[in-house]
Amino acid sequence: MTETTLPESGNLVLVENASSGGKSGPNQNRRILIGGITLVLIIAGTLLGFLLWPTDPEPSPLAGDWMQGNGEVYTIEADGSGSNPSCMPKWTIDGNETTHSEDCTSLSPDGEPLWSERIYSFEFVGDVLFMKYLSFENQDGYNVAPSDVLCTAWVLEDKAPDAATWETIVNATVMPEMCSGIAGIHDQN
Repeated sequence: MTETTLPESGNLVLVENASSGGKSGPNQNRRILIGGITLVLIIAGTLLGFLLWPTDPEPSPLAGDWMQGNGEVYTIEADGSGSNPSCMPKWTIDGNETTHSEDCTSLSPDGEPLWSERIYSFEFVGDVLFMKYLSFENQDGYNVAPSDVLCTAWVLEDKAPDAATWETIVNATVMPEMCSGIAGIHDQN
């Protein structure tokens, strides 16, 4: 340590620390403070990111085991995947339209692309999901938009465990305007 006497004040002494091992004082304290603030901001930003962008997507409103008029049940998972895992089916939603796409290339004997995409308009009325077929496209370039097709009506299997119950529920439901009729129903509303 070195002592320096300040001029004009004979009794004040300035003590300077010249020990080895780094500097101490305002610069080091400032670095520690800035480092701490940076660490807090990184942690807060990460937590905010998890809150604003959750890793689990919102479940599809189409999710469930759906009874159809022919007595078959089609499953749509919460992530939009479907009943046929070998063809990687996927249901996506955009407004009041849903796209059902399937990629069955893994089943193709020659490895050629084998896929299809169907677009439906959909509407829920009570316990019934009505879907109207809008267009179809596949790997061969086949693309069709049917002019007038009947809607399909799907009811969750826990409400309609068989085709007879399905028909009773669908007949008791008012058909939406988008439908000119319902496949599998002979007595149209």
